[in-house]
Amino acid sequence: MTTVQKWTGRETRALRQALRMSIRDFSAHLGVAERTVSKWEAAMDAACPRPEMQAALDTALGTAAEDVRSRFASTQRDQAGRVAAEVASDLAAAARRRLADGRNTAGLSPEAFARLLGTVLGWSPTAQRVVDWETTETPPGDVLLALDVLIGPTADNLAGLIAVYPSRSQLTAHLPADRLLRDVS
Repeated sequence: MTTVQKWTGRETRALRQALRMSIRDFSAHLGVAERTVSKWEAAMDAACPRPEMQAALDTALGTAAEDVRSRFASTQRDQAGRVAAEVASDLAAAARRRLADGRNTAGLSPEAFARLLGTVLGWSPTAQRVVDWETTETPPGDVLLALDVLIGPTADNLAGLIAVYPSRSQLTAHLPADRLLRDVS
């Protein structure tokens, strides 16, 4: 059975549509004002009904007929696919920016950067491939790893974080305040 971890306006609308109810009928079914349902649906992901309404929505889904639950589940799968595609698109854009930023940091032309990448990769990309990776194509993983070797990790990689301590006492035992603040002016 499909479950919802956290109901938002998007899931509320999907349930109402799966039930094939109007906003008026759905609000009566839940025991809330029409305006409340309208606000949830208008706000989409930004709306998060109160806990008692979350429970009412859980009950409405749980007691719905199998065909209703099936329609609702299909909308959730469709939404998950769209979210996955958006995330993949964002990751591809981040990879392109990472490559372009790396080349710009090194101050190299696409030709010189392709030659430099070739020294680490074991194969030689062309200058045109570098340009394509920066603009339209997703750079391969080995190219992104080569950037870390050639240029070093970015600030996005936690700015050179070297240790994490579970408590303040363990941090101060390994790094006393006088040493931590030694170079602070």
